[in-house]
Parts: sequence; structure tokens; C-alpha cells
Amino acid sequence: MLTAVETEVQEAPWMRASIDGSPHDHSFLRTSPERAIATVWVSRDDIKRPQVTSSLIGMTILKTTQSGFSDYLKDKYTLLPDTSERCLSTELSAQWRYVPQDDALSCDYAAVRESVRKNIIYGLFGPAAGGVFSASVQATIYDASCLVLTATPEVEKIQINTPNIHYLPFHSLKALGSKFENDIFVPTSEPSGTIQCVVSRNDSSSGSSVSAAGAVDVKVIKEEIRAALINQKAIACPMAARLAWHAAGTYSQCDGTGGSCGATMRFEPEISDPANKGLGIIRDLLLPIKKRHPEISYSDLWALAGCAAIEFLGGPSIPVALGRVDASDSSACPTVGRLPDAHQGAEHLRKVFGRMGFNDREIVALSGAHTLGRGHKVRSGFDGPWTHHPLKFDNSYFKNLMHLQWQKRVWDGEEQYEDLSGELMMLPTDMALKTDIEFAKYAWMYAQDQDVFFRDFAQAFSKLMHLGCSNKPSGLAGESRAATRSAPTCSRLTSNEASDHFREHAMHGSLERMKSYAPKADFNSVDKGSGRSALHKAAFWGHMHVVKYLIEECNVNPNLQDVEGDTALHDAARFGHLDIVKYLVPRTNLTLKNKEGLDACAIGVQMDKDDVVDVFKDGDTKAAVTKAKKQR
Repeated sequence: MLTAVETEVQEAPWMRASIDGSPHDHSFLRTSPERAIATVWVSRDDIKRPQVTSSLIGMTILKTTQSGFSDYLKDKYTLLPDTSERCLSTELSAQWRYVPQDDALSCDYAAVRESVRKNIIYGLFGPAAGGVFSASVQATIYDASCLVLTATPEVEKIQINTPNIHYLPFHSLKALGSKFENDIFVPTSEPSGTIQCVVSRNDSSSGSSVSAAGAVDVKVIKEEIRAALINQKAIACPMAARLAWHAAGTYSQCDGTGGSCGATMRFEPEISDPANKGLGIIRDLLLPIKKRHPEISYSDLWALAGCAAIEFLGGPSIPVALGRVDASDSSACPTVGRLPDAHQGAEHLRKVFGRMGFNDREIVALSGAHTLGRGHKVRSGFDGPWTHHPLKFDNSYFKNLMHLQWQKRVWDGEEQYEDLSGELMMLPTDMALKTDIEFAKYAWMYAQDQDVFFRDFAQAFSKLMHLGCSNKPSGLAGESRAATRSAPTCSRLTSNEASDHFREHAMHGSLERMKSYAPKADFNSVDKGSGRSALHKAAFWGHMHVVKYLIEECNVNPNLQDVEGDTALHDAARFGHLDIVKYLVPRTNLTLKNKEGLDACAIGVQMDKDDVVDVFKDGDTKAAVTKAKKQR
């Protein structure tokens, strides 16, 4: 008797061949080396809930830099030294299982496959500009798997396989022992081996990425949260997100105080902080749930409600681990005034969010929460919605911010901006995302790609919810495994190794990690081959806080030139990092030229960075501007 059926289908896309620009009558070429495979298993006992699995086979990958093999477990038999520069090459295959559902036809499998592929590629390579460092293939495919589960709630479990395909440097016998230049790399499968990673959801039965702690039934509590937030009286989801945000946004990584642990907003002085005005409403809405479920802490309930509220209104699923412990009195309250002041600008945002450990991209992503709700004059002093659909979580906030014209509103309230229709508003901190050159590039990106915004927001908001918490979701969204792995103890490193790590973290703007290597690092050290220092890297990628640290606290020489003759000022001018240019101009020898014969001012002219060129105004610099424009 037939009890079950398994069907496997392989997709191999073809395209019509073209001969001299004309399509061939009967010949075709494969369009992609990858093969897509789908497997469906249906049993007679549960015919309405098939088990669906998909695969991608043969994704050939080469990452020529930003890859290493370091920070791995070692014992007395370990001979392989850490390296921060190597090629990453493999032929990747991925297999993922879908969350079982009664209506299997309702799933858009093609969209899921594209999301899985997109997030695997992003996890491997990172952003187009600068990429992401891979400490090892193992860590990277784990990070990619977590990205898939975060961005794609339809996926229950994913397995990624990456066999070794090494590219080893080759030189003639005469060149052995000399410095590698103009390297030739030869592919080889030896030493052989395969690397496999399997990541699944903690709560696969509910299809949720939320993990429960102890006896807490997350699924039940989320349903009660939904009923409390969405009913005939009100839709209070935006306020629930604000409660979670304000509870967590007080964290300081300097001393570990504040954060969502403790639920200290129940006590003075935090409860009366003007920034928290009105949040007593949402705390009271959630109070009956707490009374029915004493097993969950206030702080867990607030964090869970904030993440669920965003999901209820169409936003991404945000992982949140439970286990926070409530404070018993006001002694745990953080200092009042740590939350962002909406009246201020870009540097204020960097100061406030930097205290919590967020970078520019994360700051902009978190600001996207303004796509929900509106300002209320009686609470914040501001008035109006940011979007026309304040109960829908999407990227409308960024579209409006970047595409509409904004002007100061003339009224009797706080300074704010309105669009030409007068229906929408923006705060001064919102406008900073449009006017600050570094913030703006991410705001434009999110305005153009909602999927990218959802992914980055889920990562950053999950990170926010767990600041200062000992419990974190498996593969915490917003932090790669490589980023959270313990750094090698500085005392065990040589000066050269510490310097390598110091420069690497300067490139990523990771000031805290840089400082951990500072005791042994040579601040003026440079990369072999490129001659680039930590200052070059920080200036290239626009990390102003790192540039100031290197100059003011490390006394790094700003006149260091790399193998191309570029100083850090050359790099900052090339990419229009105006704040860094202004900072470095009085500290750098402006006559220094690179191999192309260009000084930093001429670089600004060459790259059409008029605001950068305007910095070079007085004396010799003004003459240099005039000369450069004539040469152009």
C-alpha cells in the first residue's frame, strides 16, 4: 500500500544562443551554473501538511580579500598560525526546509528562494562598498544562515555546505623566498575537506524566530499581546515599539548600566523622564498580561511586545531571547537624559547611539522605526505623522525623507519640518539623516530597497533589545558571529599581530576593539604591500571618531603615504568625507602629492567634490585649488 510520495524537481535554466547578435533557431546555453532543486514529501497520514525542501547546488564563489582564518580554538598540537588575509573560494550548496503549513500553495517559493540566495550572498560578501571580514568560512556560513532565518520566516532550517577549493600562491623556483608581488594563484582541492553548517529556529513549531526561556509560552503571550495592542479601542503597536526602544536605549557600553534588563521605567526618576511621556499608557495596557503570566518579567514582556508590534504591522520578524530579570527598586535606574534629543543633529545621534555601540548604518536603520506612529504635541512637543500610513511598517519613512521637499513649519510648537502639503513632518534628527553625507547614503539605500531595510532593521533592533543582556538569540541579529567572538588576548600576541588587528578594526570603525589591541600595537604600522596605516583605513571609510582617536590619543603621523603616495587626507577628499577633510587639513602637509602628482586638493577637484575643495581656501591652498582647476 502506498503511504507516502516524494517528488524531486531540478531546475536548470537555459537561454537561446545568440550568433552574431541573432537568436539561434534551436540552440541554447545554460544561464547559470547553479541548479535549483525542490523536494516535496507527502504522507497519507498528514496529506495537508507536506514537507517541502529546496536546494541550490553549484554556487561557485571567490572572495579575493577580507577573508582570513583566525580566532579559532587552539591546543598544543596547533601549528597553523592565524592569518587575516587569504582567498575564500568554494562551490557552495544550500538546502533549506520550509515551516510546515496547512496551505502549502500559499507560499511564494520563488520569492523565498531569491531571499535565501540574496542573504547567503550578502552574508558571504557584505555590502558592496567595503564588504565584511570573514574570520573563517565556518563563521561566515553561520552568519549567512542566521541572516536567512532572520529575513525569511518561511524557512525553518537551513544547511550550507562549502567544500575546500583553495587558491594557493604560485611562484617560479627562482622567486621562492622573495616577497609576493603580481601573485599568481592556482586552484587546488588539497588539502581536502568540507565545511558544513546547520542552523534551525529555536521554536520551529510556531514558525517564529523568538526563543522562549524557562516555562514561558511565547506563542500564547504573543497572542495576548496582539489582543492588547490591536482591538476595537485602539491600535497601540507604535507605542509598544517605542516602549521597548526607550527601555533599551538607555544602555551604556562604558559601564554596562541601563538597557532593557530591569524594566527600570517603573521607578523614578526614569518614569518621569520627559522623553518617556505617555508610555504609562502602554505599560498599563500590557499589565494584565503580566498579571496573568507571572512567569515572564516586565522587561521580557516589554521587549517581546515591541518586537511583536513591528511584526504585527507588516515589519520583519525580530529575534528576541527571554531571561531578563526585573530590578527591585530605583537604584538600577540609569541617568536621565540618555535617550536621543530630537532637536539636535548628526553628531548628537552618533554620540547617543555610539554610547550603545551602534555604527552609522545601524543608526539610520533604527531611525526607520519612525515609519510607525506620529508625534504628539502634548507629549513630545512635535505634531504629525512621518508617513501617510502610520500603522504600516515599510520603508515609506525613507522614501518621504529623501524624495520630498521639506521646509521649517511655522507654528507655536517645537522646531520641526513639513512637506509642501503640510500633512507630513520630520524632526531635526530625521533631517540629519538626509543632510549628513554618511547617513544619507544609507537612507537612500533604504528608500530604494525595502528588503535591505527590513534585514538591517531586524538586525539592529534585535541588537538593541539585547544590549546588556546575558541571554541572546542564537546568532543574534545585528551582530555577526565573527564580530561577537572573543578577540585574541592581546598579551598572547606579538606586536606585529596586535598591529594587524588594530589596523583591521580601524577599517571597520570598531574603536572599542582597536583599544583592546592598543597596548601592543604600533599605531603607525602599515600593511605589507599597500603601505596603508590605520589612519588611511579610517579616513577611507569615513570613520571620524577613529580618525580623531588616532591623531589625538595615538599621535599617528597624518603625513604617512601609502605605496600610491596617498595620505589619509587624499582618501578622505576622494570620497567626500567632509568632516574628516576639515579635521585633517590643518594637521597635514598639504603639499604632499601621490604618484599621479596630485595633492589632496587636486583629488577633490578630480572627484567633483566641491564642498571638499571649498575647505582649501587660504594661502597656498587657494592657489593650489586654482591651479588644479586649470589643469582639469
